[in-house]
Amino acid sequence: MNSDNVYMNNRGKSGLYSLLVRAYSSFAFTVKNPSLIFPLFGFAARRIFERKKYIFLLASPTHNNMGDQMIACAMAKWSEMYFGEYAYKSFDDGIYKDWAYFDSLRLVIRKRDMIFLRGGGSVGDRYSGYEEFVRYVLKSYPKNKIVMFPQSVFFSHTPTGEKEKAKTAAAYDAHPNFILFTRDETSYALAKSMLRRTKVSLCPDIAMYLFGIYSPEKYERSGVFFCLRIDGENRYSKEQLSAMIKAVKSSRNVTVGDMGAESKVNNENREAEIKKLLARFSKSRVAVTDRFHGVISAVLTGTPCIALRSADHKIISGIKWFKDLDFVFYASSPEEVPELIEKAMSVDGAAPPDFSPYFDKLFEEIANG
Repeated sequence: MNSDNVYMNNRGKSGLYSLLVRAYSSFAFTVKNPSLIFPLFGFAARRIFERKKYIFLLASPTHNNMGDQMIACAMAKWSEMYFGEYAYKSFDDGIYKDWAYFDSLRLVIRKRDMIFLRGGGSVGDRYSGYEEFVRYVLKSYPKNKIVMFPQSVFFSHTPTGEKEKAKTAAAYDAHPNFILFTRDETSYALAKSMLRRTKVSLCPDIAMYLFGIYSPEKYERSGVFFCLRIDGENRYSKEQLSAMIKAVKSSRNVTVGDMGAESKVNNENREAEIKKLLARFSKSRVAVTDRFHGVISAVLTGTPCIALRSADHKIISGIKWFKDLDFVFYASSPEEVPELIEKAMSVDGAAPPDFSPYFDKLFEEIANG
């Protein structure tokens, strides 16, 4: 068993044994990863002599899901705009793949700092690894204000789902200064029902903050872009989706893709990869997607869009933010898509809506919470 597994299997234990396990794991991590730990030592030393406050984004995504990358980009830009007196620093998602690395962050995080956790669709039992990480962050930093940016909340109606929901509720409510923002009414209602102490609020997905600061490039538009999930959150079979695409191909040019980047994404190439994704929407006459950030990308680029229902409530609840837009349509089944595409072809996109009052309120609730 390697040092990481020893550490993870004994995180809940107390006393001398736990202390020894943590010391061994930290030493092993330092030996294996000097390029990660030595910059932390230097950062910790600099912080001894400065009074600057920091916002730390923990577990900034490096995977190729561009929806999460849009969230990370928007969080950084929003923080710089609204919390300019704080320095903003992110640690990538390697910190929850190695718990000893995560514990090393204690060297640099002070009580005066805030901790931000990214928004998205991870609160629930579908992505248990990340949810366990969130619980551990809350347990590890009880004296810091911690903010979870707008999330979807979904627990399956199974014994496992109910068990994980109880664990999440206990962990969230145990923290004295934790704020959970939800990004749709269904998630808000569920969070309010399961949490007793945690402050819960409703706010649009933070990726919509990009509506006010990003000007998409103009391209000649043509064809239909199917931006479809290839993971466990898709609602329909391959046969249903193939039949849908085939029906449209008979009369329209079609391209098929997803929200994935071609390579690993980090702080250096994030915005470039987002622009590549948005260009695919900007070049299309109509987009069809079962991803909520696919809908957001379509709205951001003024692309008429058909939102196809996903496995949970992300689409059906999330598109309520766009109920006043005449170029966003909802399809409850793949069979409805070809007809809706013809309707979408007859309308033009428009500028995205202004959600700045919500993001002003987001700041006020964090600053005064």
